[in-house]
Formats: sequence, C-alpha cells, structure tokens
Amino acid sequence: MEKDKKYGIEKDVEDLRSDINISIKLNEELKKWFESDEGKAEVERLNIKFENENKFIESCHSRLCNMSHDDFVRLIKKVEDKYSSEEYKDRWYDRGFCPECFLYSVMEMILSRYGQETQCDSCFGDAYIYKDVKFEVFHGQGEVHINYKLLQQKTFKNKVMDKVESYLKRSGFKFYDDEAVEYWYKDGILMYRDGDCWSCQASREFDINVMLSDIVGVDSAKKAIVMMKKLIAKKHRLEDKYKNEWKKIVNKIIIDDGKA
Repeated sequence: MEKDKKYGIEKDVEDLRSDINISIKLNEELKKWFESDEGKAEVERLNIKFENENKFIESCHSRLCNMSHDDFVRLIKKVEDKYSSEEYKDRWYDRGFCPECFLYSVMEMILSRYGQETQCDSCFGDAYIYKDVKFEVFHGQGEVHINYKLLQQKTFKNKVMDKVESYLKRSGFKFYDDEAVEYWYKDGILMYRDGDCWSCQASREFDINVMLSDIVGVDSAKKAIVMMKKLIAKKHRLEDKYKNEWKKIVNKIIIDDGKA
C-alpha cells in the first residue's frame, strides 16, 4: 500500500517534469519563430494593424467630441435601432451567423479609453459615463451589447457653481464631507452649496449668526468672503475688548478682597 502511494507521488513528479520540458521546448520554438523572417513580418503586420486601429478609435472619439449632445444621442439611438431590428438580425441568421455589432465594439473601445468608469446596475457588465450618457457594456457568446441611459445635463447655474468651487480650491479652501453636508473651509469661513447657489457663513465656533446667500458667481463669492473676514475680525476685537473688561473686574474684586 505504501509502495503504491509512493509510486503515485513519483508518477505526479514525473508528469510535472514532462510538462515543464514541453513548456521549455515550446518557448524555445516560439522564440526562434519570432526571430525568423516570418515571425518579424507577422509582428510588423500586427503593429501596423494595432496602430491603424488606434488612429481609427482616436478619430471616432474626436468626431464624437465635436458633436452636440443632441446629435450624439440621435446617433446612439440610430445604432440601437439598427442592431435591434428583426430585419437586420434575420439577414445574419439566414447566412448562418450571429448578428454583427461592429459599432458596439468600437463604442466599447472608446468608452474604455475615454469614458469615466462608474457602477454598473448589473454584476455582469461594465459601466461608463461619456458625454453625459451612462453606458452599460455586456459580453455574451462573442457579442458585445450596450445599453445607455441619458444623464441630467448640467444647467448654466451648475456650471457657475463649479467655477465657484474651482475658485475656492485655488484660494486654499479645503473640502470636507461630514455626511450631513459637503463644504469648503478656511480661516473660520465655511462655504457650501445651497440649492442653485452657494452660501457663505462663519463657522459655528465664532457664533456669528450671519449667512450670505445667493452667491451665483465667482465675483459674488469673493465679496462674500471679504465681508465674512470683516465680521470675524470684528468678532475677535469684541472678544478681546470684553476679555480685557472682565480682567479689570476680576482684578478689582481680588484687590478689594485683599484690602478686606
């Protein structure tokens, strides 16, 4: 029994050595082929093919970037209607092939290079955001299928608010997210989005019950920050003043107690 067990292990080791030797031999043959004229010619052909494909994808992406959002959506709809039509599918099935979806493959390459990855609603696909459209890419039986959903485009006010956020970042404001609200903070000044505009207020530690709303542009944001700095400075001056007054009162009590 022990002998049979030993023989089984030795057989496994022998098979492993055989596989390794085969792999080494194949690797040597493959290396020789790449160094041959035939191998070099094939590598050159593939390099040219990949380079042409890359130029084609870049060209398609450039054309899509120059499209308006509405034209882009119409193009997607047109491709979807073509590939989902029974007439198109039947033409391929009658020839004994699955329907070809070349444009979906091109779109997938554009999305993987230039799209923003996001969470897919299904666990079986990949999702990207491209030109304010969410695409979900699925693979099955050698085919590529793409679903899409229009996202809400940024309004003019949204874009203005983004400019304010960019200004705050350049001005040294730090971004914080405390789950309840997202805000930007610097030197006691707190800025946060409030509906379709920004709001500016002193942080609670200063106990200033003043809030400047309706900040809809960078200029108004600058003015609000300047005004808030003045309020905070005034608050500090008042605190120092009252602190000094309190010290006088305390000192007077100590002196009077000492005399007593």
